[in-house]
Amino acid sequence: MKPLLFAALCGLVGLQANAEPAISLTSQPADVGDVRMDWILQHQIRLKHLRERQPEVVLLGDSITAGWVKSPLFEAELAPLKTFNAGIGGDSTQHLLWRVQHGAVETKPKVVVLLIGINNVSNGYAPAQVVSGIRAILREIRERSPETKVVLMGLFPKGEAPGTPIRVKIREVNQALAGLAEPGRVVYLDIHDKLLGPDGHLTPETAPDGLHIGLPGYEVWGAALVPVLKTLLTPTS
Repeated sequence: MKPLLFAALCGLVGLQANAEPAISLTSQPADVGDVRMDWILQHQIRLKHLRERQPEVVLLGDSITAGWVKSPLFEAELAPLKTFNAGIGGDSTQHLLWRVQHGAVETKPKVVVLLIGINNVSNGYAPAQVVSGIRAILREIRERSPETKVVLMGLFPKGEAPGTPIRVKIREVNQALAGLAEPGRVVYLDIHDKLLGPDGHLTPETAPDGLHIGLPGYEVWGAALVPVLKTLLTPTS
């Protein structure tokens, strides 16, 4: 981040009236890059709502996670489970790692649903780098909220046609993510193929722009996710 932009962000956060205590940006990792001016404010707003609502389930991710607001399934199925949507559009693994280090799981939710990494893949990161970033996020969640269970989502498909280089990278990432599952702590959930048609194409109905899922996509995600959440939220004897 350029020094002037960094200073402007610090000043903007510090001058908010009646806001939560300003977030220290001094530890922001260099590879976050030039974030939008509203990114820190979005993070602060989510922290405020997290502290007020004390949710049992927190959704962490990028614009695909944030897009749950488009689906009536959220209010019908996820809201009753005390779910809070903390997705921020444009996030990559390094952004989300910073957010976890700065309060995203401070309320110690029972479950975190983690879907992150497609922006890294789209920006040329190698699969091993993406997986390393996600592993760091999982490690940070465990350190800051040891009792929190994680539903680790496989990356969703991107691009209409099968067999493209980015599809191959996504599959490589997902194969590696499956190995991060831990009994009783991390559940791996991969709905990649369920979002595709029989011929492997990602249809405009499921993802109008070839990436961000529409209502049919959220229905597929919800149908797979909700039973897992209910199981994780059920007390064990």
